[in-house]
Parts: sequence; C-alpha cells; structure tokens
Amino acid sequence: MYTRKQALALARQLRTCPPLSVKNDRKHEEQVRRHTAICPFCATALRDDIDALDILSEKLKTAFAKNPITPEMGPGQIRAIDPGLSCWRDNYFYNPPEVVVLETGPGNMVQVAQIWTDNALAGPGDLVLPERMRKGFSELFIEPWNIYTLNKSFLGACTGTLDPAVIDSVLKMADTPNWRPDWALPPMPMKENDPRIYFRELEIEVGYTFASMAVGTLVSGIETAGFPLELESLITRLKEKFSGIAWDWDPLNVEECLAALRLPSHVLPMAAADRDQKMLTAVYVCVDDRDLVEIRPVQCRIDYTAPPPDPYSASGVIEDLPDGIPADAFQCRIKESQNKRLSPCAWSWKDEEKRFVAVFDRPLSGDETLVLFIVHHTDSPFP
Repeated sequence: MYTRKQALALARQLRTCPPLSVKNDRKHEEQVRRHTAICPFCATALRDDIDALDILSEKLKTAFAKNPITPEMGPGQIRAIDPGLSCWRDNYFYNPPEVVVLETGPGNMVQVAQIWTDNALAGPGDLVLPERMRKGFSELFIEPWNIYTLNKSFLGACTGTLDPAVIDSVLKMADTPNWRPDWALPPMPMKENDPRIYFRELEIEVGYTFASMAVGTLVSGIETAGFPLELESLITRLKEKFSGIAWDWDPLNVEECLAALRLPSHVLPMAAADRDQKMLTAVYVCVDDRDLVEIRPVQCRIDYTAPPPDPYSASGVIEDLPDGIPADAFQCRIKESQNKRLSPCAWSWKDEEKRFVAVFDRPLSGDETLVLFIVHHTDSPFP
C-alpha cells in the first residue's frame, strides 16, 4: 500500500538528493559524503523506498511531446526551473522544481507557484486539479501558499498550459486561504504529525532556495532596465525631498536604499485611531522611463501574522495606492539592520483588493522586521 509517509520520503529524495550524475562526479565528492552522512535515503537502499519510487515514476510520466514548445512566456504555462540552477545548500542538493506561471511583470520578472504531481501530499490550501483540467498529468496540485518571483531566464521550455480559471483561482486562494473553487478536488484534512506538514516545510525551503537566487538579478533589473536613477542620484533626490531622512545602513544598491530607508516622523502617515490595528509604513515609488515621478510613505494595515514558532507570514491591505499596480512592483523583505541583511520571501499582490500576502521560510528573530516597498513603473505622471 502506498502511504503518505512513502510519498513524503520520495518527495525529499526528488527535491534534495543529488542525482547519479552528481554522485558520480568527483568534484562533488566531499559534498556527497556530507550529504550521505545525514540522508537516510542516500545511505541505505530500503526495499519500500524502491517500490514506492516505481509507483511515483509511473505517476510522473506525462503525455507531452518529447520536444517541448517554447512560446512567449505567459500566465498558465507550466515550466521547469533550469536544471543548471541546481545547488548545494546545508548539505542538501536542491533540484529545480516545476512551476506554473501566474503573472509576468516589467523587465524580466515573472511570478510563479510551485506544483507537485502526487496528490497523496495535497492538503487544505492546495489547488487539486480534476482530470479535465490537468491534461498530460495523472495527478497535479498547485501550492498557492508557495508563490515567488523569478527572473524569466530561470525558466525552461513550456511543457503544458493550464486554463485561465486555474490561475485566477490560485491568486484568489493566495489571498483567501480558506476559499476553494467548486470544481477543485477537496483534499483530506490535516492530522497531528501529518506527513503533509513536513512536505510543506520542504516545499517552502525549495522555493526559498531558488527565489533567493533571483533576488540579485531582479534588483539589477530594477537598476538597469527601467529605473531612471542610479543609486547616488536616488539618494540625492530623497535628501532633497525629505529633510531629516536617514538609512539603517549605507545602501549598496537601489533595493537597500528603499528597504533600509528611515523617513522622518513629520512625513509619516497619521497613526490609526484603533490601537488594536497593526500598522506598517511602506515606501511607494512611481517612476517613468525618464525620471522619478513621486516617492511617498503609505500606510499598511496588517491583518494577520503567523504566530511563532511558525515560519513568518503576514497579510494586509495598502489602500492609499493607485489602481493598476502589478504584482511584481510590490516587494517584501525581512530586514536585519545590525548585520545589514535583507531576506527575500514569496509574496502575492491583489491589486483589486489592495491586499498583499508575504510568506517567509522561517520565523523572525528578535532584531528582524518586515519591510515593504513598491516600485511602480508608469508612462504618465501620478495624478
């Protein structure tokens, strides 16, 4: 009998164990040795694991053509992250997952959600597709709680396309985790010590690994492909606009300039009268192809934060923003001022509702805070 424990064991192997080509490569010898010392799957050859792998292999077979097509990137496409981005981290070898494209943004930005092809590991909050909506897959579910932004160059050929209704549902589920479309297959409720809990921790770790690789390229894209000011010019403009402006540390790029920014109290929005509401000040930047049009603080109402020791997540509303801001304009980071460090996350932005959701792979430490900024590219000045 194929169990969830077996499904989890196989997922761990497929996500974090080096393939034979890496195991047999002498340049990886020391890393493979360290991995084998902590990995029960690579250190042993249990019969149950082998039998379960055969079962999963059958599930993973698809009816796609041997030569996948490469159309222009767009929402609904299923693509694998480039195998060349496989990497070692903490003695595990992270193999690139398959993702579905949700939205394409300015420059080379693309928002994606991770997918998995074994419904034994689907749980509440996953979008499980019925047979008529997963052509080419025997099983398929999408993880609306595991959305992040990549550089388009990170993605390989398109191996399939999902209906727009699926993508709309993923984005809605990211904003409203308890909602599920009527046509979706209902997953079984979670139990105590359910293997699916550990599978989600694994999936967040995988997503974080590849999303963090993309941060540098996305920030570079802001600075070189559409952001009209270089770092020094941006700092000069900010000092001209706001007297008493400061930074948590000397910024090295545009991202740090906006994330580490400390605006003077006299320009901050008025605090909410309701003391029970949690508020956060974000920085809104509006630019066109030639210049910085506007920069101002905006107030965020935080509706939810995950309680420790769970990985940190937050959702809320930013009402004082213009319509039409794409998801990739919205940026969330964990800021650690003492060590001058920013950590990326998976996030989503629903422009119609002015609502954001940010999901990190770990809890906040005592010295860390959530920081938000929005870089809105527009062809016309802000009204």
